[in-house]
Amino acid sequence: MWEQTHYLETKLHEYFKKTYTERKRDKLSASDTGCVLHRQLKLWNVEPDRPLTFDQMLIFDFGNMVHWFLQERLKDADILEMKEVELEDELTIGHADALVKEDGLLVPYEFKSTKDYSIDRIVKEGQPQEQHIKQLIGGYMRLLKKQNIKNLANFGKIVYLAKCFDDSHRNILYKGKELGEGKTILRFVEFKGEYDPKLAEYVEEENKKIMANVKAKTPLPCSEWNKVYHKDTRWNQYISWCSKTSEENQRRLNEIQG
Repeated sequence: MWEQTHYLETKLHEYFKKTYTERKRDKLSASDTGCVLHRQLKLWNVEPDRPLTFDQMLIFDFGNMVHWFLQERLKDADILEMKEVELEDELTIGHADALVKEDGLLVPYEFKSTKDYSIDRIVKEGQPQEQHIKQLIGGYMRLLKKQNIKNLANFGKIVYLAKCFDDSHRNILYKGKELGEGKTILRFVEFKGEYDPKLAEYVEEENKKIMANVKAKTPLPCSEWNKVYHKDTRWNQYISWCSKTSEENQRRLNEIQG
């Protein structure tokens, strides 16, 4: 007699909560280039409206596993110079996924795990997602250049790895969509982009503005509220803040912080 149990799920959930939801920060994350209000709320340690679920935490951890997999294979191929490169300045902190040896240069790499339909859209558009470009250029490469690393390339690369259905086996319909007959592939897509000083400067100035308002305890308007994907999604942890005016959020913050 078999029964479904939840022992590992419970233990992993406890671990994930400590890893992903209980970190206290006093600096901006170099990888966080989204809503300016969200970044403020995290620094104020405001409890989210929608805490991350176990499934969402698994997705984050799967992304970490993809990073580890690629870093290990690059090491085996003898082209990995450094991994998880620690980066920090007076406002931000983070780490670059990898510096890879390429034609005498050290190239910053950013690794992303994604869904099959997302990678189809990325390939069709011919460039990485906007927020990922902002992360690599404005976050990691901007900080790497401050370290004066010898032979650092003036370009970076973003790699997407996605689990997809094999196009040669699309012959089963499920909820109106064609799926494969259980056979999947891993799709690997790599993009190269030049360092953009203007974008790096924009990110740095945005960070200064956020931190100045964090210290002044002044909420900024939600910078992503008008984007459709951000209005009603399980990934928006502060949705009740996003729909309010700065004045309403100021009163709410004052009540929380006393």
